[in-house]
Amino acid sequence: MTINELLDMELDELIAQPPSTLKAEALAMYGLHYDGADHKQWFLEQILDALGWDLACVVLEHGDWDEGVAP
Repeated sequence: MTINELLDMELDELIAQPPSTLKAEALAMYGLHYDGADHKQWFLEQILDALGWDLACVVLEHGDWDEGVAP
C-alpha cells in the first residue's frame, strides 16, 4: 500500500490498517489538519501504536499522560 492510498482513506479505515511506518506517516499528516491539544494527543498515541509500540509499556516506563480524544 502507498502513502497516497492511505491518505485517501477515511480516518476510521486508516486506523483499522495494520501497524506500519507508512500508517504512522499518514496519521501524522492527518493530525496536522486537526486543532486542539486533545486531538493532537490522540494522533500521537495512534502514531506510536502504528509504529508497534505497546502504550501500556510506555506508561509503565515513562509515566501516564492525559488520554487523547479522537476527532
